[in-house]
Amino acid sequence: MNYAEAKAYAMTKLFDLETGAVEVFYNGSETSIPAVIEYGGGGNFNADHGTITVQVTDVPSPSYRDTFTVGGVVWRIVRDPGKGNITRGNGDTWLIEISSKERFGGIR
Repeated sequence: MNYAEAKAYAMTKLFDLETGAVEVFYNGSETSIPAVIEYGGGGNFNADHGTITVQVTDVPSPSYRDTFTVGGVVWRIVRDPGKGNITRGNGDTWLIEISSKERFGGIR
């Protein structure tokens, strides 16, 4: 297996709904996409804050206050003044800070 094949295999496993990924709806779309969600994190240990990992092919250019709906709960992309960027990516995936509250601590 070469590097490209290994990377494709890893992406398939990471976003497999049977092994931990969940269905989410981006910006009110009726079509779901797979995502990996980590609740808490960033010094916030509440279930109303977290990070979501999505594929760049599913979410090409995420923006502040875009939404992900998970199990009927709306989560928004938030901005953390201490961290600057709202997303981090590697060309294949985005790691995005999200909150289910309108305001969460220092996050706006």
